[in-house]
Amino acid sequence: MPQADLVGPALVVVMSKSNIEILPDSDAIRGLVRQVTPTLPSGDRGKVALAYRLDGTDGLFVAARRFVPRRVESSITAKATIDESQTEVEETIRFEVAYRPLEYIDLLVPESVAQSG
Repeated sequence: MPQADLVGPALVVVMSKSNIEILPDSDAIRGLVRQVTPTLPSGDRGKVALAYRLDGTDGLFVAARRFVPRRVESSITAKATIDESQTEVEETIRFEVAYRPLEYIDLLVPESVAQSG
């Protein structure tokens, strides 16, 4: 039971990391009214927040959680310029990462390409 020295309904905010989905059980939640999600501080980006206002003296929040696996999508664009004396290839690799950040990316390049600059 929330307690405070201020008069007014308590705000209950439930947060999770970006790879955890919170599934509120609407039938089991008691004494809480869903509110517009508050703006999260910049340090909390990637987290999910659910906001409720306490409607009375007792509140009960019930939810299930689901762990969401990381999703990585990539696309490659290549541009080749070919003339009589040399060939230049410019590649752009784009990654879209969802739910959990990547710790690192390994890019394997043939030694002959790396030596040519």
